[in-house]
Amino acid sequence: MAENRVAAYVDGFNLYYGLRSKGWGHFYWIDPYVLIEGLRAEGQRVVAVKYFTARVRQPDDKRRRQSAYLDALRAVSQVEIIRGKFYRKSRRCIRCGEEWPTFEEKMTDSAIAAHLVADAFLGVFDQAVLVGGDTDIVPAIKVVRRHFPNKRLMAWFPPNRKNQEVADSCHDSFQINGDHLRDALMPDTIEIDVGVYVKRPVEWVYNKRRGHR
Repeated sequence: MAENRVAAYVDGFNLYYGLRSKGWGHFYWIDPYVLIEGLRAEGQRVVAVKYFTARVRQPDDKRRRQSAYLDALRAVSQVEIIRGKFYRKSRRCIRCGEEWPTFEEKMTDSAIAAHLVADAFLGVFDQAVLVGGDTDIVPAIKVVRRHFPNKRLMAWFPPNRKNQEVADSCHDSFQINGDHLRDALMPDTIEIDVGVYVKRPVEWVYNKRRGHR
């Protein structure tokens, strides 16, 4: 029987906010490639895992933690990191008229859609896995299903992040749980260059006294 090739498209911020909503900050330090490998079925081979994110611009402590995580992924993971951008914008209080700067992440959904459709036409996968699932990805799912009826699309939702429209557009859906995430954790200390190490942020370590962070 022919081998079934699997490609995964991971929405980094969707996964992050799902974990945060559960208070599972100690699972931020996962390797998405290992997560996909651990959940593949017998006879399947993971051929690509693409992780979509954007560089956090502020505050400094969040930027520091994300930098450590991305450095660790580049050192030990087989994921391909694809970066979007944060754009500066202003928000205004409707009561007092005061304005303040904020940042909005852009291009993640469009990048996932573009890669999904392109990889389908290039024949990269037999089955695609979408980890995340914002509604904006639905048109791309429909394009792939219309042009490639033999390819299967799966939605793997992070904790507390199920999107019924995405689930209905795919062949099947699945909820990621704590056991899956635990098995995908990276070592606490990782060598990213000769003699240069990065450590799991202390805020991302489970502590019984302060709970899940």
